Amino acid sequence: MFRSYVEYLRERLHESLAGFPAWVENSLSTLLDLFTGPFTGLKTRYYWPDVLASLLIVLLIYILRKQTPQRLTLQGFLRFCFPKDLFTHPSTVLDYKLNVANYFFAGSFNVFWRLNTAFMTAVVLSGLTFAFGPPAPILQWGLATLAVFTILMAAMEDLGYYWMHYACHKVPMLWAFHKLHHSAEVLTPLAAARVHPVELAITGPCKSAAMALLAAPALYVFVGEPTFVEIFGMNLALWIFGALGNQLHHSHIWISWGPKIERILISPAQHQVHHSIAPEHWDKNFAANFAIWDWMFGTLYVTSAREQITYGVAGSQSQVPSPQVHNGLISAYLLPFWDAIPRTVRRPITASLNRVLRGLALPPMVTYPASEPNMASSLGSQSTTVQD
Repeated sequence: MFRSYVEYLRERLHESLAGFPAWVENSLSTLLDLFTGPFTGLKTRYYWPDVLASLLIVLLIYILRKQTPQRLTLQGFLRFCFPKDLFTHPSTVLDYKLNVANYFFAGSFNVFWRLNTAFMTAVVLSGLTFAFGPPAPILQWGLATLAVFTILMAAMEDLGYYWMHYACHKVPMLWAFHKLHHSAEVLTPLAAARVHPVELAITGPCKSAAMALLAAPALYVFVGEPTFVEIFGMNLALWIFGALGNQLHHSHIWISWGPKIERILISPAQHQVHHSIAPEHWDKNFAANFAIWDWMFGTLYVTSAREQITYGVAGSQSQVPSPQVHNGLISAYLLPFWDAIPRTVRRPITASLNRVLRGLALPPMVTYPASEPNMASSLGSQSTTVQD
């Protein structure tokens, strides 16, 4: 119903802006999506059922920690949910900016938009047709098979994300962009969108490629196209992850599912560990939702007791975070492009620029130290900035 009303508003907007440049309508339409997304579920990370489920989980934890009803207050709960020092932290302020900026500009970086799930599925289906002949559907879709298909598609999407995420930690050029996400010094749900547009551009095709490996065989052997099972208009898999506190993966609240469940599903605590600068946490828990991928490929870290975590990117001294270099929206967008240039190319450029700056009596550029933690084996490949 709310989606229909939003579409009505969009039509009225189109009619009222007749004669204006197209970018005006596009900008206002995007702004409409930004404010209505949490209610429609379109183009947002913050759909209201997810947020509500997370708040209920946090409420339960708040009640369990307070132990006595006399100590339970609305004001105390709000402070527990939204600590002022976290939500006003400079790192979170940048998260606010990136949430909005990516909404408007991330699509401009997406040169791989054609490599979507439909295209990838068509490619794999063509391969199956070439190898085994035209599709000869022999199975019928039912509620049970559609539910299983919905869960398996979510698992395959997560597999695609796993390998993309793994590559972002191992390939220096990709780490230059992914480093922005790990530079968050505190975690709130807003940090989930602390992602460079270039990383967003490569994430979609990776997920689509993995999902196509399941979607194409399903189209090959089942009669008709599959549909996703929904609960109250929400994808079944997303509903499950929302009920398990997916929004709390980036948060200050420690929630562990225990060693057995954490070998199947990623808990908020496991993802918080992923953001840790401690060496024992490097290159762990790459999956977004299904811990089975980390278990299968040897990158799983199962939590037990609560751990004290320092967030950020590890410097040359692994227990100390690197100085924050993403201090604003411009540096967050542009610095990764500079970091993506190989150091052997960067160094002479930096040296030449520093000579010019010294001649003008200006401070020199920050440069990279002679040695850095090994990116091939650790998350701590962020350079420590030092004066040249």
